Amino acid sequence: MSGSHDAYEALLARCAKLEPVVTAVAYPCEATALTGAILTAAQVNETGDLIAWAAGAPPSQLATLAPVVLAVAESGDLRANALLSLAVEELSLHVRALARQLFGEERAALQVAMSGGMLSRGSAIRKRLEHRLKSAVPGAQIRSEPVVPARGAVRAALRIVGEAMV
Repeated sequence: MSGSHDAYEALLARCAKLEPVVTAVAYPCEATALTGAILTAAQVNETGDLIAWAAGAPPSQLATLAPVVLAVAESGDLRANALLSLAVEELSLHVRALARQLFGEERAALQVAMSGGMLSRGSAIRKRLEHRLKSAVPGAQIRSEPVVPARGAVRAALRIVGEAMV
């Protein structure tokens, strides 16, 4: 009992550093395919075991749950779709904040490049995000060409070298 309580306390301490996220939960909770899929992915037997798992999991291991949620959402699961919608909203808020910080408003022209497996061209999250950005950040212009990380690294290095040479 003490071990799971300690894991719970560790998770609460870890979460205390995070920004609050507005969400709602309706009870009683209906059955969902998401529960079984998450338990399988986390390799635990009961939902109560997820607390200890999450408390000890590094971010990379927590990230492995995202494709699971996406797959279950694509099968029509309402709770998984709600999580996907929440993720899209959070991403759009980041783009909106960037537009406001750089240009003072979200209507200014802002080129947005997307990278990573979850945001690859044609993915469900990318499609939803592109749709959401049309209203949340009207000035956002989505770049369709693939992002080449090495190109960005070279540009950043050249900027640093250029600043050092001045």
